[in-house]
Amino acid sequence: MFKRLNSVSYPMACLVAAVLFFATPVKNAQAGDTDDASRTMTFNPYVDVSTGYDSNLDGLVSNPTASGFVKVEAGFSWKTYVGPQLFSSFGKIRNFDYNNLDVNNRYDLEAALGWRLKIDDNQTLKAGASFYRDHIALSKADLFDSFIDYRISKEQYSLRLKGKIHTELNTSADGAIGSETIDVFNISRNQAFDYHRPEATLNLLMLKQLPVQPFFIGGIYHANYFHEVAAPVLTREARGYYTIGGARIKLGNDFRVDLGMRYNRRFTQDKLVTHGMSNYFDGRLRWLPFENLKITAGVERKFSETTALFGVFDDVKIYTLGADWSLRDNVLLHLSGKKEVKDPFGDDLLYTIYTLKATASYRPKEQLEIYGEFLGKFVDEEFFNENYERYTIEVGVRMNF
Repeated sequence: MFKRLNSVSYPMACLVAAVLFFATPVKNAQAGDTDDASRTMTFNPYVDVSTGYDSNLDGLVSNPTASGFVKVEAGFSWKTYVGPQLFSSFGKIRNFDYNNLDVNNRYDLEAALGWRLKIDDNQTLKAGASFYRDHIALSKADLFDSFIDYRISKEQYSLRLKGKIHTELNTSADGAIGSETIDVFNISRNQAFDYHRPEATLNLLMLKQLPVQPFFIGGIYHANYFHEVAAPVLTREARGYYTIGGARIKLGNDFRVDLGMRYNRRFTQDKLVTHGMSNYFDGRLRWLPFENLKITAGVERKFSETTALFGVFDDVKIYTLGADWSLRDNVLLHLSGKKEVKDPFGDDLLYTIYTLKATASYRPKEQLEIYGEFLGKFVDEEFFNENYERYTIEVGVRMNF
């Protein structure tokens, strides 16, 4: 039903680059350790051990299985300055051992490379690439990302030009689509949903010296589903663009809100769902009512790639609210909530997803962190009138070296 490409050049190039980079020996150094006074290097490994409880890891509607777990995580961050350039990387791997699931051992790993060039006091150029392997979900996948980002910031205006590429590949042993009944919530990542999405965006903020600053954001993209057969009955291949226009209201350094309207347009090669169009309010809030408290909020509507069985793409509305509170210098609290409404074009499904997250961390020493996390999630599907809930509690210790 599906065909597989002989090669996917971008993901393989990123993976080879990451392997070669991480295979290079790195020596921990400080300023003055080399002949070049402008060259500094830091290398910071860490280990993290935690235990917790997950009520429904796999998001099952019927007969969900709860399980305790133990997590072991190890990783590092590395960076070096060479004159006006910054080179950086990080990597981590997490292993979860669940005591009451059919597949007890789950893991994921992530690696990234970054580069930044400070051209002058007003201009910066960044680039990077990352790889993420998800073997926590039963529908396993590899995700590849890369970007290049140019920014110029002057007293009167700021301009940002960014290009990025996202690729997602199924790695599950079973790549077939399951039955419609189980796919309401448990659609497997499979070859039909593998895609490659390059995207370019422009962000312009004007009249920065005024309290009301007009802005414009525009983006174009191409969603390439490269495992579809020629002339398929249903195709998700698409091109699209979006624009956002509005104004930023800034009252000092403690209050900033972006208010605007967003317009989305997407053209597909599908015979029935040939295009989509939407417009919606778009907003961002950043408020520091006190020195140690930050409140953020956001509203957006966008077209995204779907996982619905008969979906061509998703129309998604997202509402977020968050707070970060610093108690003294060594206690941090975070609370955030999110509501998502997903309406797949081409399918009758309608998802409403509520997520609540709370974390607390305490640093008795600079290199030691003790933390606790709570995650709550409720997913409701309107067409089949089905839903599931999930909550996770975790406590752990992280040691930085």
